[in-house]
Amino acid sequence: MFSQLESRSQFLERKALVRKRDAVRNAPNAKVYINSEEYVNFCSNDYLGLGQHPKVKEVIKNKIDDLGFGSGSSPLLSGYSPECKALEEKFCDALGYENALVFPSGYQANIGVVSALVSRESTVVCDALCHASILDGMILSRSKMRRYRHNDVDHAQALVEAHSPCLLITESVFSMEGTLAPLVELRNLSRCYDIPFFVDDAHGFGVLGESGWGAIDGWETKNVKPDILAISFGKALGASGAIVLSSDKVMGHILQYCRSYRYTTALPPLICLSVLESLNVMEEEKWRLQNLRRNIRLFNQYAKDAALPLISQDITPVRSILIGDNRRVLEISGRLKERGFYVAAIRPPAVPENMALLRSSLHCDHTESDIIRLIASLKETLS
Repeated sequence: MFSQLESRSQFLERKALVRKRDAVRNAPNAKVYINSEEYVNFCSNDYLGLGQHPKVKEVIKNKIDDLGFGSGSSPLLSGYSPECKALEEKFCDALGYENALVFPSGYQANIGVVSALVSRESTVVCDALCHASILDGMILSRSKMRRYRHNDVDHAQALVEAHSPCLLITESVFSMEGTLAPLVELRNLSRCYDIPFFVDDAHGFGVLGESGWGAIDGWETKNVKPDILAISFGKALGASGAIVLSSDKVMGHILQYCRSYRYTTALPPLICLSVLESLNVMEEEKWRLQNLRRNIRLFNQYAKDAALPLISQDITPVRSILIGDNRRVLEISGRLKERGFYVAAIRPPAVPENMALLRSSLHCDHTESDIIRLIASLKETLS
């Protein structure tokens, strides 16, 4: 076994795929500290700055003596708290769904829901760039996986017609590329062929919609919404955990069969309270979403002026540049760090082979100066 591990380690070295970690101290105003050095953070998914918000911190301070920290058990034993129930009800009321389940992470939500809904006799059609958690759910279920070309509705329709799937899946905002899915067209496809439609809104919630309530915010009636919607708390809400929403029938089935829900410790009540407070702040401080959207537009315009090859000009906070070579993307990320910017180098398997990305993510607290200086550094580094 150890010789196999050594061989695999050598393979990672040759391909420049070895992962390393920085011990990062997050701070307000889109800053991080690494070994006491300050950087402008262009890696975070905390798009609205809610993870550092004083009101969210205050809720935790005020309640920790009463609640403690952990939930103590699985949600089907004693771990399902009144705070968790209140959080599920808040999302159902706001988005028009009958029922919901809170999970400890977005990964557990996706892998568990997909594997609970389908089986080895099932066929699932999904976007080729769907998150690993969705793919792993299909692998765990042993279902037949058919992946359509990224955002290609015609290819999706061809696969639907050929394979009669029992589930159609997409992300709303693709986490590495920052592209928007054609949700209305995919929803119409699912209705035309009577297929349940599952949307992972991890990077859309807090960012998209009329009020920031995600990809389906502004869709007028319940019957045009996805049949199943997953939302992560670890992105724009600045916390951890996730929620899945659907009908009473679907959520009842998931409650009975979802292993990643049944066999893990429930999300602590303090985190549920922090998410509820983050939702309140998001609704009260609308300037956060306005600032974020302004920063996205500024980044897109300055990148265009600098002739930087952004993968997408969509109004999403994930702004990625295709580099291709693994070693080069690491080198570029390192050179940006020397200039005071913390920007992610994304390599396979998070992206396909030869598709290494430099992934920057925007924040409501980034200043125009931050963006201008990063674009200038990118232009210099890429030239």
